[in-house]
Amino acid sequence: MHRRQGARERRGVDRDTEIQPSPPLQGDAYGEQIPRVVDETIAYLEHSCVSQPSLFFGEPSVREINDLIDAIRDAPTTPDLPTLSAHRPQLAAAALAAYVHSLPAPLVPSPAYERLCGALGADSYGARVAQVRDAIASLSEPNQAVLHRLFAFLAWLSKRSTAQGNDAARLADFWAPLLTPAAPYPKGRPQRTADYRITGLMLQQVACVFQGKPRTSLAQASHKPRTSLAQVSHKSRTSLAQVSHK
Repeated sequence: MHRRQGARERRGVDRDTEIQPSPPLQGDAYGEQIPRVVDETIAYLEHSCVSQPSLFFGEPSVREINDLIDAIRDAPTTPDLPTLSAHRPQLAAAALAAYVHSLPAPLVPSPAYERLCGALGADSYGARVAQVRDAIASLSEPNQAVLHRLFAFLAWLSKRSTAQGNDAARLADFWAPLLTPAAPYPKGRPQRTADYRITGLMLQQVACVFQGKPRTSLAQASHKPRTSLAQVSHKSRTSLAQVSHK
């Protein structure tokens, strides 16, 4: 048994029924701000998922997800995702979602989460986007980097995919509970709707909410000016902000 895998087994994770915990994000200047699992799965999906229906709604086993996460983390060189995932984009997508959801803290923690919820009550759409942008800017650099990489991919997927189940509404519905803080009790419909609207707005307005190009774990991205809030088109306001969470 691989030494690292054995250590995780000894910590009591049942790899057939439990997703292994993800390590905390690296906050130092020399560490990779975007974890390898996140960066590599997205890079693979960008080249293989456009025609895959319901990318994030597959049903790979927990063991398969854990094994793929381990294989990516343990690969001595750039992992061969097509081979490791057996050419199954839904398995890679499940590994991405599971890894993000299993981080020690949500990508959108308090108090930024409360600021995002408050932004939904802004007087205008432009003001709402501005407040969301400012709340995201208050997060640590690793959290911002991972969110930017993820939402740039999700926005691209929602626009480019011709397959069913990859539209912005379904993506926001899937990712909202994975990114926001868990409650000590099941969230009610109003709070689930708020989480959905926040996620949908971030997905729609990536260029306004995040600055520059998304980073990867391999190189720092070059930066460019943010899209002006005054340029946010009314056409970009879809029913995401109005649809109730199912």
